Amino acid sequence: MQGNGYWSDLVSEWFTFTETARTTEIHRLWAGISLIAGACGRRVWARAVGGKRTYPNLYVMLVGPPGTGKGIIDEIKAFWTDAMDPTGGHAFKVASDSMTRASMIDELNKATSVHIPKEGPPITMHSLLVAAEEFQVLLPTYDPSTVSVLNALWNNKETHSETRRHGPAKEVKIVRPQLNIIGGMQPSYLAEHFPDATWNTGLIRRIIMVYASEAPRKELFTGDNGAARAKNRILQRLGQISLLYGQMKWTQDAAEKINEWHMAGCPPEPGHTKLQVYNTSRTELAIKLCMVSTISRTADFTIELTDVNRAIEWLVEAESHMPDIFRAMQGKSDAAVIDELHYHMMELWVRNGKKPIATPSIVHFLSTRVAADKIQRVMQIAEGANIITRYAGTETWYPRPRHQHGVE
Repeated sequence: MQGNGYWSDLVSEWFTFTETARTTEIHRLWAGISLIAGACGRRVWARAVGGKRTYPNLYVMLVGPPGTGKGIIDEIKAFWTDAMDPTGGHAFKVASDSMTRASMIDELNKATSVHIPKEGPPITMHSLLVAAEEFQVLLPTYDPSTVSVLNALWNNKETHSETRRHGPAKEVKIVRPQLNIIGGMQPSYLAEHFPDATWNTGLIRRIIMVYASEAPRKELFTGDNGAARAKNRILQRLGQISLLYGQMKWTQDAAEKINEWHMAGCPPEPGHTKLQVYNTSRTELAIKLCMVSTISRTADFTIELTDVNRAIEWLVEAESHMPDIFRAMQGKSDAAVIDELHYHMMELWVRNGKKPIATPSIVHFLSTRVAADKIQRVMQIAEGANIITRYAGTETWYPRPRHQHGVE
């Protein structure tokens, strides 16, 4: 099915609407991507890997310490909830704020939608959209039974069946189920509830973790800047997307580009040891993002080269920050990291005959302990407190004795 009328880029509309939101650009981007992926439901697909259908549903986790703007997830939930289809009904089925595994299955079972094709019998689907600012509510601990359900639903099987020991319904069978999730996580939650062994499980390869360490400071008083108009356009577009149905096609150059990237090993591949299992799903994730880019850009069901390039750019950018999550999971304060830096530099300085220490050496040391976007700030704090000093006119440093720290 093709859409009608003017079709502006939905990701761009989302950025206009969220311009004053106190959250990072990368979290804004992935919230917008999730908004579109959820709206597509199980009604849009493409064929690529092994000829099977790939749907655009995503599990996206916005990761960061408190105060980094994960509350933008509530905006996603509001849009999904408020969007109406052209007949005047609610366009999507949105999950409750607090769910157990059992209640999630119950809500999914009730999230029924029916597509009536031009020929053949009606097609029944069950698609549930989950927007959880605190994903910990759904998964308080790493529970294998809940994880197995999340894995199964991500795969878009024809049916999901389970037997219950408690409750009124002992047998649950859901036809054509699908789950879309955007959630918020703190690094401390991952550190406490995701032991090392879990990074080799199926759930990890299905989650796109998007990290930011701190939200930008925004003006307290700003004008509308087109946000109201953008909101109306977004709601209208979501209603249109809720009617789309069918298989997306690839232009020749788009198909060649995604295949070339896949056969080359999907460069650049994340190198962190805890992302080895995740790396096995990157082609499928990129294909999902190609579909999201297309639906964002146009009503035509044709994936073009620009969509492949944008999808890979989105994915690679998010992946470039993933190692920062594991550094943040160590939970060290800036003071502790600076103390380690001073000890390291003093030891290196003495061992090398008090030769100047080059900036790349310091950056490399800090890159193993803090997120990349915090390295310069840590160095500035250390310099401002007279813990380290730059040789005048150079990019080399030396450590100051402890009795000089904090002394002008």
